[in-house]
Amino acid sequence: NKLFGFLDPNRILVHTKPAEVIQTYIQNKLDGEPKKCYLGPLLNSNHWQLFVICPEDNIIFWFCSLNRSPKKNIKVILEGALEGYHLLRGIKKKKPNWKNIMGHQQDNGWACGYYVMKNMFDIIDACIVERFNEIFTDTSSYEKESIDHIRQLWAQFFLQKVEEQENQEKKDLMTKQKRLKKTYI
Repeated sequence: NKLFGFLDPNRILVHTKPAEVIQTYIQNKLDGEPKKCYLGPLLNSNHWQLFVICPEDNIIFWFCSLNRSPKKNIKVILEGALEGYHLLRGIKKKKPNWKNIMGHQQDNGWACGYYVMKNMFDIIDACIVERFNEIFTDTSSYEKESIDHIRQLWAQFFLQKVEEQENQEKKDLMTKQKRLKKTYI
């Protein structure tokens, strides 16, 4: 839809890629696929965090289930990408406004990825694009049932995509076989 874009977590690995490469990827994504907000799941020091960039509003929302602020190198990368995007559009804007969102906080060391997936699901499901701090107010940890539910939803989604891919491959194979029959008949 026109509301949400998704940034590939493999393309924004801050510990394995140069800052300029990440900035360019994000900048091109913002410019090439215009959306209201972009969700960026980020693996940082073995901890999953989520940022949401809203380029037209010049805001970056930061979600961390351990209530950590973004590290300086991450801020530099995201601010640089947003500045580059605005320059491509001929717009001069000040540094973006950062908003730390205090959502659910994990009470263990292993569930951060599920917290990120749950936050992304809640954002998309509710079509939230600006009132994050009004919606994400509960700082309790998720119950096991909530984590299991999001795990099940994402597994179903993944399996559906795999099935769609397999069906497309079968369809492509049948088309090729029909062409070959026509060629030899």
